[in-house]
Amino acid sequence: MSFDARSARASQRRRLSTLILSALISVAPAAGSEVRGESVADAYINQRGNVVVVGKDGRLTTVTSRGGCERIAVAKDGRAVAWSRSTRKGSAVFIYRDGIVRKIEGSPFVRDYWFVDGGRKIGVASGGQYFAGWESLYDVATLKLIDEFNQNTTPMESRPWWSTSSEIYNGD
Repeated sequence: MSFDARSARASQRRRLSTLILSALISVAPAAGSEVRGESVADAYINQRGNVVVVGKDGRLTTVTSRGGCERIAVAKDGRAVAWSRSTRKGSAVFIYRDGIVRKIEGSPFVRDYWFVDGGRKIGVASGGQYFAGWESLYDVATLKLIDEFNQNTTPMESRPWWSTSSEIYNGD
C-alpha cells in the first residue's frame, strides 16, 4: 500500500470519528434533559402504605419500604412527588425528585403541604396540633428555605402570595 493510500484512509477515519463525535454531542443534551426532566407520570400509595412512582415510560418504582405514608401529591412539572409520614419527632413531608428522597421535618407536625410555581417550590404548614404554627416555602431542588411566616402573628391580608391561607393564592 502506498503512502498516499494510507494517508487517505487515515484522513477518512478522522472524518468519520469527527462525524460520530458530532452526532453524539448533538444527541447528548436531549438524552440528558429527558433523564433530568419530567419523569413522573403519576404516583400512589399502595396497600402496604408505601409510595409507588409511575414513570413516563410506565415503569413502577417503589420509593419507600416502611409503610405509613399518607396524602400524596405530584408536582405539575412531573419532576417531584411529595407525601407525609409520622416520625419520632412528629411528622414530616418527604419529597422524591431525580431519584432521591429528602425530608422536611415538621415543627412538630406537618399539617399541610402544596407545590408552588409548577413544582419548583413547596409550601409546608407545620406546628402543634391545636394552635397556629408556621408556613414555610422551600426550593424543591435544594430544600433551601426561601420564606416563612408565623400564622399567629401575620394577618391574612399580609400573608405572602404562595400561602394557602392567603386571600390571593390561586393554587398550583
